[in-house]
Parts: sequence; structure tokens; C-alpha cells
Amino acid sequence: MNNVLKACGVCRAGAVADRAELLRNIEILKLQVSARNEQLGRAGAQQQAAVARVCEQKDAVIASALADVRRLQDELTAMERDTSEVRERAARELASLTSRCALLQANMNRLGALEREARASLLQLHLQQNEYEELVSLPEHQLTLAQYASVSTCVGD
Repeated sequence: MNNVLKACGVCRAGAVADRAELLRNIEILKLQVSARNEQLGRAGAQQQAAVARVCEQKDAVIASALADVRRLQDELTAMERDTSEVRERAARELASLTSRCALLQANMNRLGALEREARASLLQLHLQQNEYEELVSLPEHQLTLAQYASVSTCVGD
């Protein structure tokens, strides 16, 4: 029995040693877990900071893009307003030019008619002058009464 007690004492001493080693291993593992937790905490904080920086950069880019959009919209509105004014002015000028063209065309038609009348009058005058010269050169007894009256009227003037 002594042997059994001795063996149990050895077992107990071995169990105590094993237990102490297990406790040391547990403490080492706790320290390692704590260190890992700290690393994970730092990595999480770095990641959050990086995400925050990226968000700020994206927000800045979006704000800049929105400012550009507003500026471009303002420019577009101004251009549309200017274009509208130019269209209105062009429409007024076109109406004025159309009116002037119509007036010019009417004047040209009147001038053409006056020119034709003047040419006809000149032609008629030329014919009358030739006829007068012929009638004056004829002796009076060869003239008809109408011819004699027109020659004597022209001579009297």
C-alpha cells in the first residue's frame, strides 16, 4: 500500500506540476489573446481612420462636383437667357428686313413701271418728232386737216 501511496504522491506531485504548467500556459495564452486583442483594436482603429479619411475625400470630391454642377447650371441658364435674347433680337431684325425687302420690291416694281412708261413716252416722242419733221417738210396742200392742225399747234408753241 505504501507503494500505492507513494505512486499517488508522485501522481499528485506530477499533477501539481502539470497543473502549474497548465496555469502558466493559460496565462501565456491569456497574454497572447490580450496582445492579439490590442493588435486587432489598433488595426480596427487604423481601419476606421482610413475609412474616415476616404469618406472625407469622397465627400470633398462630391462637394467639388456639386459646386461644378451648380456653376455649370448657372452658366447654362445665363447662356440660355442670352440665346433667347439673341433669338428675339434676330427675329425682330428678320421681320424688319423682311418688311424692308417687301418695300424695296414694291419700289422696284413701281420704278420698273415708271421706266417702261418713260421709255414708251420717249419712243412716242421720238416718233412724234420724226412725224413732225416729215409733216413740216410737206407742202400744206398735201396735209390732212388733222395733220395741218397738229403742225400749226406745234409751230405756235
